[in-house]
Amino acid sequence: MYKIRNLIFKVWQSKYTFYFIITLLLIILFSVINYRDRIAKCVGDGLFGAWTYNIEWAETFYNIADKSKASSLPWLNYQLARVHFIKGNLIKSIDYSNLELELYPANCRSYYMRGLAYGYLEKLEEAISDFEKFNSCIPLTWAGHNDLAWLWYRLGNATKSVEIIERVNIIYEYNPWLQNTYGVALMNIGRYDEAKKAFDNAKLGADTLTVEAWGNAYPGNNPLIYETGLQKMRENIEENIKLLSTYRDKK
Repeated sequence: MYKIRNLIFKVWQSKYTFYFIITLLLIILFSVINYRDRIAKCVGDGLFGAWTYNIEWAETFYNIADKSKASSLPWLNYQLARVHFIKGNLIKSIDYSNLELELYPANCRSYYMRGLAYGYLEKLEEAISDFEKFNSCIPLTWAGHNDLAWLWYRLGNATKSVEIIERVNIIYEYNPWLQNTYGVALMNIGRYDEAKKAFDNAKLGADTLTVEAWGNAYPGNNPLIYETGLQKMRENIEENIKLLSTYRDKK
């Protein structure tokens, strides 16, 4: 042990140690100067759920990355759109989604992000257009079809909602989000037996869903809300099952 410590001490005292430290500092300085936008975005991603969750600091580092270069990095404006959506700044979310699509038209997830913001602003036709683009670009996702179906339902077209969900229904037979929406749409066009099956499938899916799995469907949201969100989903499905019973009793 003494020999090892003595060897380390001699190396530390060596002139090469000075050169090594200077070289290392120069490499770090070069990286910070030339890749500061990438470094800042990486830190922002880490603070936006990859390592921990602090949306304010994530936004700070994304803004640092945004100001570091004349042209933005891929996904940077998309991440800023997500941050502002979660914070309720819907117009800013749309602006950043627009910028991401202007710079990187192939980033189809920006259509999804912008569609969500339009939906919350009650601009349902614009939202539907964006979700249709998203589903064309990335087909067979449950989330894209679920949100599109829900928008058509809000416009009063439950038949269209059913049609959209049935494009992917066989793939996501026990997905609680999709099956719950499916059940609501079926119930509202009088297909009660099919609605009951959809709600039963939704309940089974929700009952077996973990808190972590629920949170995975909402990336970027605070993990502290996951348990409450899952519980509210289960309660909503139960309420829909009870509502269906009243519909069938009136039949």
